[in-house]
Amino acid sequence: MRGFGIVIGLGFVVALAYIIGTRLTESVLAIIVGVVFGVLAGIPASLILLLAIRRAERAQQVPPPTYEEHPTSQKQQPTVIVATPPVVPGMPQSMWQGMYLPPVYGEEDEGAPRRRFRVVGED
Repeated sequence: MRGFGIVIGLGFVVALAYIIGTRLTESVLAIIVGVVFGVLAGIPASLILLLAIRRAERAQQVPPPTYEEHPTSQKQQPTVIVATPPVVPGMPQSMWQGMYLPPVYGEEDEGAPRRRFRVVGED
């Protein structure tokens, strides 16, 4: 029964090809043949790409972790000691300033001449 279905299907394909071949011009047949062979040529490349993607997906799968009865102890972290300089009396206690002298406000240098500014457009 299966062989009979294959023979009927093959006969149908041959009859369809004969009808199409007699009614279409040579240029249209050339286009159809080009499209069919182009699709057939792309199948192996698609299969290779699919195989590579599947292999990469399998490689990325991480097996579930196994749980032990007694987990291994982690290495002890080293002791970190931060040494800061002593605070000088009268200086602000902020970390970013370090040991710089604080700015002096209100005193002007007597030896330097004062600057004079000229505003353009003002007479």
